[in-house]
Amino acid sequence: MWEGEVVKETFLKSLDFKTSPALIYDIDSIKSKSLQTLKILNKFPTWQLYFSMKASRSPIILQTIASLEEIGIDVSSVYELQFAKTFRFKEISATGPSFNTTAIEGLSQNSQLRFYFDSMEQIRAVPISLMRHWHSGIRISVPSNLSRFDYSRFGLSREDIKSINQTPTLSCLLRHVHVHFEMTSIDEWKRVVKHISSVIPNPSNVYTIDFGGGLINLAPTPAHLEQSLSEMNEYIVRLFPNIRKIIIEPGDFLVINAGFLKTTVVTIKQVSSNVSLLGVDSSPWSLAPWTKLHVINLTSIFKQGLPRKTYRIFGNTLFEGDWFMDNSRQSPRTFELPTVGVGDSLLFSQFGAYTMSTYRPFHLLPAPKEFSYQHNSINNSKETGCHE
Repeated sequence: MWEGEVVKETFLKSLDFKTSPALIYDIDSIKSKSLQTLKILNKFPTWQLYFSMKASRSPIILQTIASLEEIGIDVSSVYELQFAKTFRFKEISATGPSFNTTAIEGLSQNSQLRFYFDSMEQIRAVPISLMRHWHSGIRISVPSNLSRFDYSRFGLSREDIKSINQTPTLSCLLRHVHVHFEMTSIDEWKRVVKHISSVIPNPSNVYTIDFGGGLINLAPTPAHLEQSLSEMNEYIVRLFPNIRKIIIEPGDFLVINAGFLKTTVVTIKQVSSNVSLLGVDSSPWSLAPWTKLHVINLTSIFKQGLPRKTYRIFGNTLFEGDWFMDNSRQSPRTFELPTVGVGDSLLFSQFGAYTMSTYRPFHLLPAPKEFSYQHNSINNSKETGCHE
């Protein structure tokens, strides 16, 4: 367990406010985990930490991470880039198919940005005269046998890389490479590193490798993270002897456990003697497409001795699939909770990432208000998020 990720009673009791639905971000927890992660990375001088902005664009989260100064940010569109620059991150990386010719032409003016080309068409959009002045590299495609995605479309193929290497004005792009594959084990990570070394003509000329995010499975505790980085650092340096910078850019790893959804029960339907259905004033389909959920009956904290019952919980849209589920998405999940009544508040954990950034305004229902929790108090004097 990471220090700061344990839900404290003082936090739960601070949620006694009327706004519902609401997203609450534990800022102390985000800072704690970020600083612990930086402390471990600093033991390996070539390693650097970025935050993946696609996980959250909430200003309070971006402001918190930017204030730590050592953490860079990764963006996936020119719009995320413009927004990230308002928080004065010292280093920014970017990659993705959304960067069209017009967007790419303006990127060379961003001195703190490193752009990784995702396709040959993006490379052709840059005049040769400008290429040498760019802080740029390439994203490498990961074959399906090394990825959990059978048909990943991202990155440049082995044939593309051969073509780049044979073009003197472009070969400098091979010094900086990006790859992303959702790391689930050290062995898988090593196979991807081996793949990079096999497709790059001269690995000794590689200065930067950006591995994207996906740290959750490798770092359930700080000790696991340090052990993983130590083993990978040794392996990477062996294959890339002149490596200068190794970047990891997690999103949910840093913030998912620091976000909570507070929602209110508005209806209860008895469908069997064993299971009741709870209707709430928020929509899991709109807010939580990738979230593994845990729930607390906040009201029961102040009412001792309530018998536990089994519930399924559904959202407030007309979509039949608007249920709180697990990641399998096969059927609504059941929750064992102290007896719930209409008007009770429920608190769902793991809402710190991929909620507002993937929010779907179905039926034009408004997004939840966003609040921050810091120094044992809730900031409810103003909205902390962006709801456009």
